[in-house]
Amino acid sequence: MTVKGDELVHNCRNCFSQHGYGINLQKNGEGFECPHCHSHYLCEHGYMKRVN
Repeated sequence: MTVKGDELVHNCRNCFSQHGYGINLQKNGEGFECPHCHSHYLCEHGYMKRVN
């Protein structure tokens, strides 16, 4: 996957659906966390899965 593609995958879907803008997720241990709404995601088989 290209860097541009990773940027699209590593955006917070919760912020996008609630506010209309995507926030880049930050790496947090094995998963990712949104610095704005604090949603947690795991990358499984190339897809981001929200875990909280």
